[in-house]
Amino acid sequence: MSYNPYLKVVDSKQLMETFKSIWLDVCVEQTYESEDFHTKETGMHVLIKDENGEFAGTAEIGRYIKNETSTVQFYFDFSQIEEIAKDMENTYEVDKVCLTSENRGKGLLLNAFYVMLFHHFITDSSYYVAAIEWKFYRALRNYYHVPLIGYGKRQRYNDFYLQPMMVNIKEFVNQLKTNNPFDLNIEFIEKLAKEYKERTLNGGFISK
Repeated sequence: MSYNPYLKVVDSKQLMETFKSIWLDVCVEQTYESEDFHTKETGMHVLIKDENGEFAGTAEIGRYIKNETSTVQFYFDFSQIEEIAKDMENTYEVDKVCLTSENRGKGLLLNAFYVMLFHHFITDSSYYVAAIEWKFYRALRNYYHVPLIGYGKRQRYNDFYLQPMMVNIKEFVNQLKTNNPFDLNIEFIEKLAKEYKERTLNGGFISK
């Protein structure tokens, strides 16, 4: 299987401990509250890499389900959006996205897009929902023209604001094929996702 310079899917207890350590350390530093973790059966955990291949951050993607375990549900009920209500099986929640303090400001947060694209090419997802930092949301939408749709009001959390938002991932992929401001290597990440899917289906589990 080809080497993935952007991310590593958590596929062992040791890597899951690394994931939890990074995320919980950031929670303490930033005074976040940590919610329950998805299981292997309900979600995908990913370690984000830095330019040297070291683990620099985390991201978790799981099926969006309208219940008390959903983080984004606390900020907005996306099940009332018509497109999502009709396609709940292909709607996912992005959570626990973070970078360690020494890796912030290096552009590595864009690797979160690789996580989302990687997951999309595996699952053929339709929508992703999340509650993201307001300034980041504004930059992605207004400067980079990412097709994010905000819902509800931004809400204060500690010293910043969170904006509930949705992205139509298929629309985003089509847009990137003609306008790619991040210079994301779409073909390469799609190739990696195909290899991962084939390998996992032959001996593992993919949360669809």
